[in-house]
Amino acid sequence: VDVEVWNPLLPTAAADCAVAWSRPACRSIEPTARQIRIDRSMPRFLAKDPGIEVLDELVRDLFRKDGLRRNDGDRCDQYQIIRRILTGKDVVGLLPTGAGKSLTYMLAGLLLPGMTLYVGPLISLLQDQAERLREIGIAHVAYIASALTPGNREAALEQIATTGTRFLLVSPERFLTKAFIQALSNRSIWQGDISQVVIDECHCVSEWGHEFRPAYLSLGRIARE
Repeated sequence: VDVEVWNPLLPTAAADCAVAWSRPACRSIEPTARQIRIDRSMPRFLAKDPGIEVLDELVRDLFRKDGLRRNDGDRCDQYQIIRRILTGKDVVGLLPTGAGKSLTYMLAGLLLPGMTLYVGPLISLLQDQAERLREIGIAHVAYIASALTPGNREAALEQIATTGTRFLLVSPERFLTKAFIQALSNRSIWQGDISQVVIDECHCVSEWGHEFRPAYLSLGRIARE
């Protein structure tokens, strides 16, 4: 699992003090992003559903939570989403606000090889998701939004093409730019394919109509390509 272990003291917005992570480092890593080499002949997804107990342990260790959430009938909706992602199946996740939707793609993104591509319609949402990932110790995160300066956007594109970005957060319109598609193509040459594409707030399309964000209509085709 690719997490930040170089500097064990990480500041967090949710606490008034630094948080010390007890997770052991099985090997030293570069303090900067490192290449994550993936053999294309290796299986990318699990052949069968993972055990929920194993995922519970990973949630406790990586996210410092009690485990995956259960409802009154001991059913775990988070597990149903994660198991489909890890076995390479498409899934639509519908959970109430605050029920842990973000944790499902974050955990799957840590366990799968390659990069997770997250698509969200709001700049504030991209920033919030990036901050959440960094707070739990996932350092190889980048987001691209119109609020960034041209220089910062260029730097983010360069990072995608040349370093070990594990989570990339973008707006749907970013898929329509030639520079972004080219950066993804360059990255796939030596780092493997994108493992999952996460489309957040997709209910906005049906609720407000296709005129709201026409770029959503192209996401399926571009993701397949």
